[in-house]
Amino acid sequence: MSLEDLLRQQPRSIDELPQSCTEGFLRPVSVGLVRAVLLSTMGEDYPLNQESFRMTARYTILKMLGMPAFLRLPMIILTMAFDVCGLLFGGKMFRYLSYEKQRQQFLVWQKSSIGPCRDLIMFYQKMGIFIYFSFAEQAGAVK
Repeated sequence: MSLEDLLRQQPRSIDELPQSCTEGFLRPVSVGLVRAVLLSTMGEDYPLNQESFRMTARYTILKMLGMPAFLRLPMIILTMAFDVCGLLFGGKMFRYLSYEKQRQQFLVWQKSSIGPCRDLIMFYQKMGIFIYFSFAEQAGAVK
């Protein structure tokens, strides 16, 4: 098989990539975190480009899953812990909370005295903002 054949088989967009079970489980948490990051950074009334937002949530997970195992596993565990901590904020896992409760939980973890909690939020802040504006710029939604 030639290199050209291999390149033709590569997915042309992020949506063509197969979804793993881990990605499916983490996606609702990623969506909430990315929304909290973007709206807390840009302002609550900032009009999010929905396509860029959707792609950002998925791509953030893919970047996490692409990390070396010694980083990937702790990030997955922290993301799952973040999801479960929603029980303390609203009696439900983070993925099922209202946006306001999700935002409160995000802010508590952002200001936490526990380093790994802050690090998880910092990962989503840096990756979320960078990825969102990369996709928004490609879509022509940012001038």
